[in-house]
Amino acid sequence: MKTILSRMKTLVENNKISGGTLAYVQDVEIVHPEIALTNITIASLPKILLVPVSTVETWIASMRKEAKNIVIAYLILLYRQRESSIIGDSTRPGGQGKGIADFVADFETVFRGHRLSSGGTIYLDKPLDFTSIEYVTQEFGDEGYLIVSAITMECSRIFEQASLPGNV
Repeated sequence: MKTILSRMKTLVENNKISGGTLAYVQDVEIVHPEIALTNITIASLPKILLVPVSTVETWIASMRKEAKNIVIAYLILLYRQRESSIIGDSTRPGGQGKGIADFVADFETVFRGHRLSSGGTIYLDKPLDFTSIEYVTQEFGDEGYLIVSAITMECSRIFEQASLPGNV
């Protein structure tokens, strides 16, 4: 899970640096599930929070297991008007007019089908898969609304179980 989370964060940061589709993202952070939405400042928005959820291992062959890691990415925007928070405002320059639908589409462009490769080494045995996308709003004091998309992703990795405990 540690490798998956760090490679996801690096993927966003590299995309920002290269001026890619997520260049407008101000912050990307790996957080604990219980504190995912507590430390938000206006200066850090739009923001992506990566949250580890679970890992389930199953046997797929003799001495081979598949680990399915579940990660939720919270995509967070601040808006004062509800309509523009969903569909965006194309009159605003530099990615500032992005709505949550645009943010999700940009995130999907970068992540969908990725295997979290690094240095030519493929990490995931199956392409990264989105299992659900949910949307919520939350008032953010007098500043407006937080619009949050929770994207649940499944990351599968197959590994060898070289020695089995209890073998005689």
